[in-house]
Amino acid sequence: MARVPHRILVLVSLLVAAYAALTLASAFSARMRDATDLPTVAHDLDVTVRWAIAPSRVDLWLSSRIMP
Repeated sequence: MARVPHRILVLVSLLVAAYAALTLASAFSARMRDATDLPTVAHDLDVTVRWAIAPSRVDLWLSSRIMP
């Protein structure tokens, strides 16, 4: 069995990560399209971000302006 060059493995890893990110963003967008309950939106955003990039902290800042 031949060895796969390192650069090929890195490229495949990047493509898999990009596909996973696109899938995650699309799923989040679909769930939020008709969402109106702010606590639900905030919770889903928190879960999605933590799953995607595992930050040590997630904050959600909202504008007090009313959008037209």
